[in-house]
Amino acid sequence: SIAPRMKIKIRLQLVAVVLAAAWTQGLAGEPYQVGEKWVYQHKGPRPMSQDLQPVRGDRVMDVLAVKGEAKSRRWSVKQVWGENDETPAVIHFDSEKQMHEIEIGTMMKVEFQPPTPSQWDLAPGAEKKFETKLLVMGFEVPIRYEVECLPNEAIEVPAGQFEDCQRVRVISHSVDQSGQPNKTRHDQWFHPDANGLVKEIFVYNYQSDDSYMGTSVLKSHTTP
Repeated sequence: SIAPRMKIKIRLQLVAVVLAAAWTQGLAGEPYQVGEKWVYQHKGPRPMSQDLQPVRGDRVMDVLAVKGEAKSRRWSVKQVWGENDETPAVIHFDSEKQMHEIEIGTMMKVEFQPPTPSQWDLAPGAEKKFETKLLVMGFEVPIRYEVECLPNEAIEVPAGQFEDCQRVRVISHSVDQSGQPNKTRHDQWFHPDANGLVKEIFVYNYQSDDSYMGTSVLKSHTTP
């Protein structure tokens, strides 16, 4: 039926958003500033691309707004992949940097149960497993994460040299457009001077014959 196919397509888009959004590192209780912005040079297609066309232009994350008080306080962060992104996403985070909801384009909202961490607070050598469900259009879509914190590294990107970056590898277990099991691997480097993500490499269809890769590197990080 049409609904299950749409469910799978949306879930695939959401996995991309979830993993690509996992980079917040702000001050305790205030993970973002409204107007804060990250610009990344991206090489290759976006995650879960349907046509495998390279992204044209930059990948951009920026903080749009903060609303609510105490436990209901939410930061809204928009992500756009290049010049022709027809489905920009807005991710809503709490003060503990957990994702509660994603809006895709103008018509779709998805809820996380339970709320999902946007960055994994792990020391080098530590591992963690996490399961959540995406609630969308009356369906429950499970996602399982296997997270490993690798040794810290120094890396150089267009925004500069970053010493002692935290490096995290996340493998997500999901399904592809046909409903078959699928794995995606994300390697991410974080640094407090960038208030989050400095570099990311993803491999979609990880460990399969039709895998493909994309890489994002930080060009600039600005605050208001």
